[in-house]
Amino acid sequence: MYTMDFKEHTSYYGTQLPKPVWITETGATSSPSNRHPSATQKTQAEEVVKRTVMGIATGAEKVFWHKLQGVSEEDTTFGVLTGDFTRKLSYYTYKKMVEILEGSDWNNIQTIQEKDGIYLYRF
Repeated sequence: MYTMDFKEHTSYYGTQLPKPVWITETGATSSPSNRHPSATQKTQAEEVVKRTVMGIATGAEKVFWHKLQGVSEEDTTFGVLTGDFTRKLSYYTYKKMVEILEGSDWNNIQTIQEKDGIYLYRF
């Protein structure tokens, strides 16, 4: 997964004042395709945590999932809910992540490790 440390890229048009960074469209599919043959609800749920935690830990103020609900009952690709509002594994994962991280000190996130494909943060 591509990562960027937003804390290191705070200059904006020549000023050194930090500007808030919002990630407005992140997501992962839960349906296998040619591009993502191993996609499942489990891999999508894993990505909910990875993309949200890494975004916030590297300085993004907010992280928004691309699509919360599928467009139709058949469209279950990116949403954490299907078109008929059935909750997917990623929905419950997001809910649990919010419960666990509630009350965290967002200005005091400690980086434990960011190498060899392992990213650990303490909130």
